[in-house]
Amino acid sequence: MKKTLIFIILLNIGTSFTCYSANIRNINNNEPKVEQLIYGKNLIPVGEIEASVTDSIKLKPNTVQFSVTLDTEASTLDEASNINAKTMKEFKDYLATLNIRDNNLTTTDYGSYIQNNYEEVSEEDALYKATLTLSININDNEKFLELNKLLDKYNINNVQRLNNNEKNNSFLFSIFENAITANKAKDMVYQKYTTITNELKNIQLDNFSIIESDTELASPKKIDKKQHHVYNSVQIKINKLDAVEKIIAKAQELKIKVNNDIFYSVSPDAIERAINDRERLLLNKLISKAERLLTKEYMVGDPKYLDMKNADYEQQAPKRWERSYQAKNMAMLSVANDDEANKINIYAPPELEIQLTLSGKFETLKKIKTE
Repeated sequence: MKKTLIFIILLNIGTSFTCYSANIRNINNNEPKVEQLIYGKNLIPVGEIEASVTDSIKLKPNTVQFSVTLDTEASTLDEASNINAKTMKEFKDYLATLNIRDNNLTTTDYGSYIQNNYEEVSEEDALYKATLTLSININDNEKFLELNKLLDKYNINNVQRLNNNEKNNSFLFSIFENAITANKAKDMVYQKYTTITNELKNIQLDNFSIIESDTELASPKKIDKKQHHVYNSVQIKINKLDAVEKIIAKAQELKIKVNNDIFYSVSPDAIERAINDRERLLLNKLISKAERLLTKEYMVGDPKYLDMKNADYEQQAPKRWERSYQAKNMAMLSVANDDEANKINIYAPPELEIQLTLSGKFETLKKIKTE
């Protein structure tokens, strides 16, 4: 931050008188008389001198900001969004009791994603499939059509020629049934086998035999249960340092993640007041330094300009880009240990330091003898 100290000239010389003298210079080109009006008859300006001084101000932090992230999940996006909104409203209602309003809160990230959760299939949810594969001999096309027509009633449409040999009159088809237990699946498939083979006999297709039987788990060992997630990150910026622990406790109670990005600083108003209080001291130091640079026959005159700069001070907190990255990705970061996730560093630095540099250019005056 750069500050031009026009008003600081008032500390050393009257503004109105300086402006009046400057006007005289513009109107009247009689330099000796003008200089006498400013410095008297015993001093004349003979040049300029530049100098700068550096000082530091130590201030207690009076502002804190950090972010929280709420990640909610449900089987549908709408449900996850509603849960998120309800929980965040409860959190903001609590902040209002601490006189922390919407102007202290900024939504930094909001979005959704889908997470695949693969779960083992329990015995209750398992499904077994029993299969019987039959071979049957058919000598003419009419009987083949009758076979297919009969099997269609039982949703069986997998009749195929044995070994894919057109000269072979043996055909294959499979009967299958699903059930929650292997034994029940077997019983059901044999019941269907009896029904189908009885009908086959009725149409003179009795040249069949079972060539293979099998019972297996039909459903996968793991099922994919997709969960919809909605995440909402909010930055909190307040000047109530004693409220931080209360806010964190409430957030953790509501299962809201408190990001470890607490950032303490000094408000711009407090910095401005501190600089204003230090200006006179810095000006005196600057004039003294300029005087030390001159020999005894010269003196320091009016300032040509004064310029104040203050360097960025140490914040004792993560860098801004690091805090932004943490908040944005916190919703999708998995933490193995919940206790570790809840360890938040709320240490407030006892003081922060601002470095001030005042630069200036002054007229150099020389003493002259008068007759």
